[in-house]
Amino acid sequence: MWIPRPVYEVLPALYVAVGIAMIVLLVYLAEASLQATLYGGIAVACLVAGPVVHRIRASARQKTNETMQRNDVDRSPQTGNS
Repeated sequence: MWIPRPVYEVLPALYVAVGIAMIVLLVYLAEASLQATLYGGIAVACLVAGPVVHRIRASARQKTNETMQRNDVDRSPQTGNS
């Protein structure tokens, strides 16, 4: 992993926060300009990316946990009367 785990875990929320900040800047500018369009595009991208990244990570963790549980069951020692 290239970044520390706490930072990695906060990134989806950070994406949403940046999106909200860009919307605030867009409202503050309140004019149709290239800069406002750029802020609007960044806002939409961040507001979509945050939940999507969170959902992808949650899905990957769920698959990893299911795989780990299946491996634990498969590797359990056999008990029985032989």
